[in-house]
Amino acid sequence: LDDYEEGTWTMGLLFGGNGDGITYSANTGFYTKIGNVVTISGECVLTSKGSSNGGVRFSGFPFTVNNSSSAKSAVSLKLVNVSFADSPSAFTDPNRADAQGLEVTNAGAMTALTDADFSDNSEYVIHATYRAA
Repeated sequence: LDDYEEGTWTMGLLFGGNGDGITYSANTGFYTKIGNVVTISGECVLTSKGSSNGGVRFSGFPFTVNNSSSAKSAVSLKLVNVSFADSPSAFTDPNRADAQGLEVTNAGAMTALTDADFSDNSEYVIHATYRAA
């Protein structure tokens, strides 16, 4: 355990890659890093979803995900005041410090969660473990 670290990270949302006008009443998360394995958790509460449009990314991860095609990790979510098809989902992408948000129908069709699914009082709780770069 010669590489152990704990700390906080500033959570956020991006719609279409932008966070224009998004404001929060809470957005601090916690992380533990052991070697190159990072576990994150936290709660984010919006006061305004801002004016950006497009697919959502849960942003601000404290470390970039490993740049390997096998580095994708599932992300656990609890969503409040967010509309979605049958099941919300999220996963990390290689060489990024965020996760893509999706909605999955019972038939298995996946589409992006977007700004249209969020409201000014949306909240999310996130938990993930991923391999850092």
